[in-house]
Amino acid sequence: MSIRCAERWSCRGEERPFAGESERSTLDSAYERLSEALLAGDSRTTVHCDLAFHGAVVGLAASPRLDAFYEQVSSEMEMALMMIRGGEELRGLGTEQIIAEHRTIRDLLIARDVAEAQRAILSHIDLNERFLLSLVGAGAAAGDD
Repeated sequence: MSIRCAERWSCRGEERPFAGESERSTLDSAYERLSEALLAGDSRTTVHCDLAFHGAVVGLAASPRLDAFYEQVSSEMEMALMMIRGGEELRGLGTEQIIAEHRTIRDLLIARDVAEAQRAILSHIDLNERFLLSLVGAGAAAGDD
């Protein structure tokens, strides 16, 4: 969904050459809040800020339908993100790395570098999906004992 939003936003051409000030501000604010939460080490706040950051990415498409869909999906994503957040030490991913990952996505979207933004978003999704699946698999295996 984030990739389609990036494509749609970047293809606005003359109509909206650099996103609206509101969308840019929302994305920047969401990134800053996420960074602060990560540095503070507050897992619950971090998850909520992570959801808000990705919501701001979706918001770049300026589509009320996509916003509504993301709102529905984000409530389901919260549990998965709590699991990921709780296991980040296991995968050796430091706070600065997580912040840098989100900063890259933000910067590429603001620069309207859609191809690189897509790569960064897909990499972010892939890493977290694989890690979540490993956590779920480890939990299932532990239940087999």
